[in-house]
Amino acid sequence: MILRKPYAFLIKYFKIIHIILFLIFAYLVFEIRNIYLFFTRYVQNNNFTYFENMADKYMNPLIFIMIVLIIAFAISVYLLMRKKEKPVLFYKILMVYGFVLLIFWIYFRYFFSTLDEISYDILTIIVYRDITAFIYYVNFFYVGFSFIRGFGFDIKKFSFDKDKKELNIEDTDDEEYELNLGVDKDNVTNYIRRERREFRYYLKENRGFFIIASIVLVIILGVYFYHNRFVENKIYNEKDLVTVNSITFRINKTETTDLDKNSEVISDNYSFLIINMDLLNSDKDKRIEKENFRVKINNEYYYPVFNYNSSFDDIGQIYNENIIFKSNEGRNINFIYRINKEKINTIHFEMLKNVNDNYEFEKVILNPVKKVQEVKTIKIGDSIDIGNYQFKIIKYSFSDKTSYEYENCFGDKCSKLTKMVIPKLNNQVLILEIDDLKKLDKNFIENYLGLKYKVSDKEYYVSSRDISIIDDNGNEIYLSIPKSINNENILSLNFKTRENEFVIETGKNNE
Repeated sequence: MILRKPYAFLIKYFKIIHIILFLIFAYLVFEIRNIYLFFTRYVQNNNFTYFENMADKYMNPLIFIMIVLIIAFAISVYLLMRKKEKPVLFYKILMVYGFVLLIFWIYFRYFFSTLDEISYDILTIIVYRDITAFIYYVNFFYVGFSFIRGFGFDIKKFSFDKDKKELNIEDTDDEEYELNLGVDKDNVTNYIRRERREFRYYLKENRGFFIIASIVLVIILGVYFYHNRFVENKIYNEKDLVTVNSITFRINKTETTDLDKNSEVISDNYSFLIINMDLLNSDKDKRIEKENFRVKINNEYYYPVFNYNSSFDDIGQIYNENIIFKSNEGRNINFIYRINKEKINTIHFEMLKNVNDNYEFEKVILNPVKKVQEVKTIKIGDSIDIGNYQFKIIKYSFSDKTSYEYENCFGDKCSKLTKMVIPKLNNQVLILEIDDLKKLDKNFIENYLGLKYKVSDKEYYVSSRDISIIDDNGNEIYLSIPKSINNENILSLNFKTRENEFVIETGKNNE
């Protein structure tokens, strides 16, 4: 095959080639920036808006053509520079970078074309974002370099026209030659050895420069990753004070539970995450929407729920959207989240800090404690210590109905009256004598007392939902309970909260 050497053509259009490269890299800067912004938003929001032909928008065929042109120009100019015995390192690197861009285009073309079929975890998207950022910033270097070579380059410094005002295009630069398509293995081997040897010599001669360049590169990358990890995307720990605009908050503790305030399972399909938090509003009075307090678990987002608040009203104030954060007011609030029952890898609490261009959140990594009841078995008369209450059950008894006497005074004249205690329909009365009923919140008994009994070798449990207060007198409290329980089959009185369960063994009639 007879071909013509291209060197004369390349010398003549040397500047034009670099101007074209400048335009190509400038075009790639804008295109790759769009890809980088896509991944940045994906990481921040953990979602994206899908539309048809995403691959054509972000990785269109024109980018592929531009990359092929970069590779072709890099190879062509490299051959020219080598023949003229000029520095070739830049064009070697440009060839490698061109093939990196080609791989980048092929892979991410596939990525965007399969986004509707394949789900990617957030760590993978972070890696893609950082790769795109690297490609994006490297392109700026090539924009500058090709601009200088194309518009500000003095061709005389290449010594192509030592003896003439015009470029010294030799006859051999345009002569015909025979192209041999065969491959001489010895020539290839010798070429590789020579290039490797020359590259080692080049590194030794410029060792000082490369050491300084490496140090500068390490510092730049270190600053970039430090800022990215510990400033721009800093992740706080529990107990850290975090300020988001006018709100300062601190997460005191987090826990997961399946139980309501009556120690009963709320749902077979879900668990509940409780976040106890101190908040201070330094701005004017405001209401904060629940979207500002989201939790991320296994790449899924959860927001506070309100329809389970009654199940947790024993733990303190619970967040709802009607709460007004007054100016300079501090509050301790519990946030309730309904989450899936599954293995949890990481949990992040995220509070919204910016809604302008991209949603941004301050993040706190959570380490919730699984709430497990501590069970203690005691006897009638032993002390019970639950929360703020400490008391003793002196004795108990059952009755279909009962009565007690009380004094009714009118002025100085008093008379004794009898009051009947009648249970609900189909119920009976449970009478509990407590050492000091006045120190005990009677609703505590109604909310947390349960009874275990046995019928025909099968155990049953009556929860606090089926127990209600009828009346009280002195140290006695009267409760309405199902009729199925009696002195012979009762096994225990149970006081159950999420944290503690006191099992008071009764045995037979203790009277």
